[in-house]
Order: sequence, then C-alpha cells, then structure tokens
Amino acid sequence: MLEQCSANLSYLPQRDFTVALYKTINQINHPPFLVMIEKLREGT
Repeated sequence: MLEQCSANLSYLPQRDFTVALYKTINQINHPPFLVMIEKLREGT
C-alpha cells in the first residue's frame, strides 16, 4: 500500500505541493501511516 501511495505522490510537482509522511516503526505486519499534502500555490 505504501508503495502505491508513493508512486501516486511522485506525480505532484514539488514547486506546488509539499508532502510529509508519518509512519510508525514499532508495529508489525501492517503499520499505520499518515500522508499530509499541502498545496503551496493556487492556479495549478
């Protein structure tokens, strides 16, 4: 799931969006993760 999310996020232009990923490392099997996207500019 994380690989699919990363692939989709790679299409966001860096000058227009900031992306942060928070992932827990002490959870086994399917650890939760949070993706935060900030739009920096209007008009795109």
